[in-house]
Amino acid sequence: GRPLGDLDEDCDVDLDDYMMFSNNFTGIVDQIGPCFGKCGDGTRQPEEACDDGGDNGRGEGFCNLPCTRIQTCGDDICELWTESCAMCPGDCGTCDPNAAITTPPNDVLPGDNNINFIYDGFDEALALYYKDVTLEASATDYLGTALTGTSLVWTTDRSDIQPGGVTLLGTGTSLTVRLYSNQCFGVTHTITLTVTDGDGNFVTVLRKIFIWNLC
Repeated sequence: GRPLGDLDEDCDVDLDDYMMFSNNFTGIVDQIGPCFGKCGDGTRQPEEACDDGGDNGRGEGFCNLPCTRIQTCGDDICELWTESCAMCPGDCGTCDPNAAITTPPNDVLPGDNNINFIYDGFDEALALYYKDVTLEASATDYLGTALTGTSLVWTTDRSDIQPGGVTLLGTGTSLTVRLYSNQCFGVTHTITLTVTDGDGNFVTVLRKIFIWNLC
């Protein structure tokens, strides 16, 4: 530590002297502080769990930046700057994209009697009712970069009704699709949006849509 006469500094005495003063004197300890080390100087001080100097925050097996613990993938703590979902998904979570179906904003269910989903017509050749439905979504990768085009794939579960058993409805952030029904009173399509980023990470979002008519 430095001499006691140097009371205008932040660090005036070493830790042992500071404890002696704090136990035996009054007033003076309000003017001086213990000579604690600095996280990052490479010397582990009593109040530090570790200190690897310039290697602090370097990654696995090194002390973290605030000198509070050794960085370890699997400790359920996602270290800022040195761990990520790509490096340590156990601590930081997966790198799955973010996706939301915005149109329709909610499930359309049989009891809703939503007139916006009444059949548009009847296809005589197919002997099926149909409704043209607009589907819209927003999606980003885990870094927040927008995903568009073929990164977004829309399908329906009604291969038993869609012509040719084709479940693929289309791709993109906005499209109008034709949903078919073989029942006058209505059927439910479960629409699946699958969003995939450039690294192959993907997420799925579901939307139920009931198309119907008064029969």
